[in-house]
Amino acid sequence: MTSNLPQYEFMGKGKPPLKLADFKGMRVRAGGGVGTAMVRLGATKMSVPAPETYTLIARGAVDAVSFPFTYAHAAYKIDEVADWYTANLSPGTSDCPYVMNLQAYNKLPKQYQNLLNSLRGEALESLKAAYKKADDKNLPVWKKKFKEIRYDKKTLDEFKAKVGKPIQDEWVAANKDQFDAQAVLDVILNYK
Repeated sequence: MTSNLPQYEFMGKGKPPLKLADFKGMRVRAGGGVGTAMVRLGATKMSVPAPETYTLIARGAVDAVSFPFTYAHAAYKIDEVADWYTANLSPGTSDCPYVMNLQAYNKLPKQYQNLLNSLRGEALESLKAAYKKADDKNLPVWKKKFKEIRYDKKTLDEFKAKVGKPIQDEWVAANKDQFDAQAVLDVILNYK
């Protein structure tokens, strides 16, 4: 089962990226495909463990931090030192699966296998509810405290066409011989 983390967004300190070109030269804490996307915009990707981000942004060693929106920014207290945040860039996310040993699962009595399988939907809904609860708490405060950056449709379409789509295509090409990568991407892109 996957946890379906929320889309990542950025919180930062200093000059806000009001347009995509403003990311050029920024030092951003962003991993995986989000980091790759930001490099394509001209940012410098910083690989920093999450617990170190507060200190680095507070001291000016990084300009922006990308985490699942909004709960992770609050959990790592980035909202105590930031000046601004992006609200709709949605540069990507990470998968955070819950896994178990298949042999151990297969040894479970059928009733427990059925129980585990039946709880997936409820577990996912509980995760979504927890993320929404964090947003309901954080966003009203953030809208008063920080510069909120919302990109227009033209900018978002440009980001998707020039950055997002090429990264997705590269990922599918790199993984197509190992599994049906396009089908996996389609499921992710169509997830509600």
